[in-house]
Amino acid sequence: MPSYEVRRSTTINRSCADILEYLSDFENWPAWSPWLILEPDCEVNYHGIQGQLGAGYSWNGEIIGAGSMTFTAKDADSLDMELHVLRPFKSRAHVRFDVIQGDETCIVTWVMTSKLPWYLFFMKNIMKSWIRMDYDRGLLMLKSQLETGKVPSTPKIIGEQHQPHLHYIALKGRATIPELGSVMQEHFARLFAFTQAKNLIISAPRFTLYESMDISTTEFEFFTCLPIAKPLEVEPPLVCDCLEACDTFVIQHKGAYPFMGNAWSLAMMASRHQKIKVQRKPMGIERYLNSPDDVNDADLLTDIVLCKR
Repeated sequence: MPSYEVRRSTTINRSCADILEYLSDFENWPAWSPWLILEPDCEVNYHGIQGQLGAGYSWNGEIIGAGSMTFTAKDADSLDMELHVLRPFKSRAHVRFDVIQGDETCIVTWVMTSKLPWYLFFMKNIMKSWIRMDYDRGLLMLKSQLETGKVPSTPKIIGEQHQPHLHYIALKGRATIPELGSVMQEHFARLFAFTQAKNLIISAPRFTLYESMDISTTEFEFFTCLPIAKPLEVEPPLVCDCLEACDTFVIQHKGAYPFMGNAWSLAMMASRHQKIKVQRKPMGIERYLNSPDDVNDADLLTDIVLCKR
């Protein structure tokens, strides 16, 4: 069977002992788990004395599937666990957390090793890429929870909506997940300057239209867009185009933009669970319902919009 390993790291401003103690208690996991956050009503059960070997937890959800995790070994700077997934497909994996004390912060590395059934050999690279993104989301939330005591991220399913025909001006960009925020911020500044110079009225919430993604590098190709009442001629690199009317499936995210991956993950998993067929291009839309200029990051509202086929 084809084996694979996923390894992701972050830095956390807490002691090694504090981090290991927190991670070894599975009752802390719903606060930062990249899967449990997608289905807060998921059935979760704990067994054993938390923090001690042999303790664990199990989950049984409609969207995130079912499985269990058991704490199997520990030493001064690592924890080992066994993961058993029952749904959406059966698999087993070994999970380890390495926590290394640095000068001022700890380096936390989350490692998973597993195998795929032989008939899914072609899924190996895709599986690794998706798990890497899940682990990155989880480590970001773990860092926030341990350093600030909270994770400002609440994704929820809104459901099916109709998207009307919409004209927009835009700038095209490419960026990886860590670069997206700064690139879009610069694009929106240029677009707002253009609309002010031309006395244009922005007719709806601003949005980002995602065209494609390279899953191996997490680089996106996208358009940063401001809706306008009617089309007009623009000079490159500006683009004027329209979003055709369509039926959509919508997830809403409340919270800081760096945690937006939680809403995208819920959108993909929930649409598959509900057997909603969505377009591959565009991949989807981020629609910004308010602005960090007006509200705190924790109160930002963003819709993830998937266009139905």
